[in-house]
Amino acid sequence: MGQYEARRNRFNQTRDDGITGLTESYRRSNGYAYTHILLPWQLDVTLGVSLDSYRSPKISDHVQANPKLGIMWNPTPDTTVRMAAFRNLNWARNEYASIEPTQVAGFNQLYYDPTGTSFWRYGFGIDHKLDNNLMMGGEASYRALAAQPLFDTPSDQYERWREESYRAYLNWAMAEQWSVALNYHLDKFRSDFQGNVTPLLAYFPTTETHTPSLSLRFFHPYGFWAQLEPMYVAQIAHGFDLGNWQEQKKQNNFFLMDLSMGYRLPQKLGMIKFQIRNLFDQHFSYQSEFWRMNNNGLDLAPQFYPARTITGQIILSF
Repeated sequence: MGQYEARRNRFNQTRDDGITGLTESYRRSNGYAYTHILLPWQLDVTLGVSLDSYRSPKISDHVQANPKLGIMWNPTPDTTVRMAAFRNLNWARNEYASIEPTQVAGFNQLYYDPTGTSFWRYGFGIDHKLDNNLMMGGEASYRALAAQPLFDTPSDQYERWREESYRAYLNWAMAEQWSVALNYHLDKFRSDFQGNVTPLLAYFPTTETHTPSLSLRFFHPYGFWAQLEPMYVAQIAHGFDLGNWQEQKKQNNFFLMDLSMGYRLPQKLGMIKFQIRNLFDQHFSYQSEFWRMNNNGLDLAPQFYPARTITGQIILSF
């Protein structure tokens, strides 16, 4: 159980003549309560509710109740079945922390959606341990979103988005110092905006993205580790070309390789990490989803880097 309140001025500009320009601010209050109920037949039920009060220049005095339901069932000691259905209201998480649970039955409920976005998420997943060294599983989820307008539209007219996400994995600890992970992701997005639909397809493209990947990891007892991750991306994007004023369909297919290596400091004091994204410097065309996510002043790292990118990190823990 908890409570949270935040205020933020997003933009405040004063001209040379002393006249104050646009000021955009919002206020958000939040309270929540969660409980876990252990039932017979190996059932673990999560029940919860949060209450959000939100105010912004586009939406005033919006109060929303968010029910939460999660079920985890172990039909066998090695199998876990997960189900969830919940509602949430997104806000600017880059500036304000909260101790509200981030997942319900293993399904994430925190996203970098535009501030003020309301959504329902429904999910189903299965995880199974084949033996001590081999695990497999998969999950499917659906999100229905109502986002604040990105353009100058009436405050009561939301942008309706739909997301589908499918994931399957196989993890194998094939030796004491080696492990392999096979992953497959399918993500679908579409917009159901009820305005001037055709031109807005340029900003709200329909996408379907398939991403199979392989991850090979090495761990040395002295703290050294390395990871090689090849992946293939196949995407179909349907949008609108404002230059030619006609609908268009693009298919983007490309192969990427990422390399990471590092050293874990003794006594858990931290880690030194070196990473090369897009190792072979492949150039490609890809419809990212950040156009509809990053309106909160965030500098989010892209999922796929369009050029070779080398980064280093030193993380210390005291």
